Amino acid sequence: MTDIRPQGNTKMLVEMNIDQVSAYIQNGDIKDSAVYSKACVELGSAIDSAIGMDEVPSSSHLLKLLSVMKEVYIRKTDSLEPSLMLLMLPIKPQGSTKMLVEMNIDQVSAYIQNGDIKDSAVYSKACVELGSAIDSAIGMDEVPSSSHLLKLLSVMKEVYIRKTDSLEPSLMLLMLPIKAACKVGWFPDGDIKNELLLMAKEVSIGFSHTNKMIIEPSYAHSCISDIISRFYPRMNVEHILTSFDVKAGYGTFIADFHISQSMTLPSFENLDICRGQKVIMVKVTATSPSIFH
Repeated sequence: MTDIRPQGNTKMLVEMNIDQVSAYIQNGDIKDSAVYSKACVELGSAIDSAIGMDEVPSSSHLLKLLSVMKEVYIRKTDSLEPSLMLLMLPIKPQGSTKMLVEMNIDQVSAYIQNGDIKDSAVYSKACVELGSAIDSAIGMDEVPSSSHLLKLLSVMKEVYIRKTDSLEPSLMLLMLPIKAACKVGWFPDGDIKNELLLMAKEVSIGFSHTNKMIIEPSYAHSCISDIISRFYPRMNVEHILTSFDVKAGYGTFIADFHISQSMTLPSFENLDICRGQKVIMVKVTATSPSIFH
């Protein structure tokens, strides 16, 4: 059968669905799990169809979509996440990771305001999901709005003061991306950036013997280049992602590093780690685009 749909009807369908979900939010129907799931599936399907037809909703509806997505996201539960995923998959344009960070910041802020953050499971989930969202945004070279960056600082203070020994591993998974965000310029030099870096440093003390290591010593580049050229003359050094010098003895040492989406990397399956005069080949198994944990 010939497709007789007029140009623009998938755009109209998306706009109608955005209005419908917005109405569900305003009248409270979205709290019903069946309504929530139906809203996610139908809006996701409409967006998917519009993308296939190269049609874009009006700017006013795109703004409303952002508001709707934030409201839908903060209401997610474990049982509703499969439905939410069917909505999130079609939303993958430039800026989607920025929006994901902002939604996670709002979500954690809501946890703090309503007291849910006191639950250790909620605390851990909040740290892991916000850290993962920040990590993805860094990898895509996207930065949240200035208002959300200020809210992020407030959220980090509240999360930090609630840390316990059992919760520190989850907090560490948030602090590594926060540290990377500071390095790539999310925050200007000054008190805010210094405060966040100090938090990251204090949390990392429990995981790494920082007093026994120097991260990125000035001689690392020439030292590694000398080792490679002497023992592996056919091997090319594309990028030195991170390096650190440690004192002799036993200890645990962690150094995180950033891989930007814009960084030109060759296709590779191995990551070279130089230790003294040895080169150890290890498989790259981390999936994060910006930080290997």
